[in-house]
Amino acid sequence: DRDVILVTGVEGLFSKIKLKVLHRGIQIVGLKIFYGNGDVGDVAIRRFIGRGGETRIIDLPGTKRVIKKVEFVYRTVGVRPGRATVQLWGRH
Repeated sequence: DRDVILVTGVEGLFSKIKLKVLHRGIQIVGLKIFYGNGDVGDVAIRRFIGRGGETRIIDLPGTKRVIKKVEFVYRTVGVRPGRATVQLWGRH
């Protein structure tokens, strides 16, 4: 599966982000961050994150950055019915 979390300029500038996983575990295969100036950053996160878990804190390059969207490719893991919920957290 592939999902995109949209972030607006109104949200402000960020220096760090992380993903938090709820309901079911996921295996993250790829993560891309799309910045307001058109740059795209690939983040090397290829690991399983269990229900209630989170990624490491991801430092954004440079000083604070505007994020347009975060795209991630993943597989839902486990035998529980339903889907995982992924939240994007950022530090201003």
